Amino acid sequence: MRSACPAPEDGRVTYLTITEAGRALSRKYDAEYFSSLVPALEVIPEEDAETMIRTIEIFYQIMVERRDSHEK
Repeated sequence: MRSACPAPEDGRVTYLTITEAGRALSRKYDAEYFSSLVPALEVIPEEDAETMIRTIEIFYQIMVERRDSHEK
């Protein structure tokens, strides 16, 4: 389902490539997993979900800004 090869410039790194069979299995797993989440997530009120999304977006922006300031 996957193939692996060491990076030529750095033998400590291994690049993985997923096969088409692996992609199909991953898509099947994702569909089943996320379908099973729907009933559990339906109990979250829309307002709470929107608040959570805004909070995650703000948190992400803060993390990006911190990463960018540390890379300079």
